[in-house]
Amino acid sequence: MIVVGMDGHKNTHTPVAVDPLGKRLAELAVAARPLGHLKALAWLHGFGPVLVAVEDCRHLTAGSRPTCSTADTRWYGCTPG
Repeated sequence: MIVVGMDGHKNTHTPVAVDPLGKRLAELAVAARPLGHLKALAWLHGFGPVLVAVEDCRHLTAGSRPTCSTADTRWYGCTPG
């Protein structure tokens, strides 16, 4: 399974996809807005089923989760630090 880690900031979110051995496959920077979330969703779909680990900064990443949640994604919040 592909794992995608997402770093959330006020203006951008950056998902990075890695394979089961931890090899970086791809990276994408999107605006931290609904259209950026849709772009990230389309990007995620290119990998098939994925596990998404999101830095749990609720005030920064809260909008991306409902937009990017589908049957092919499993989401986990990760405490920063």
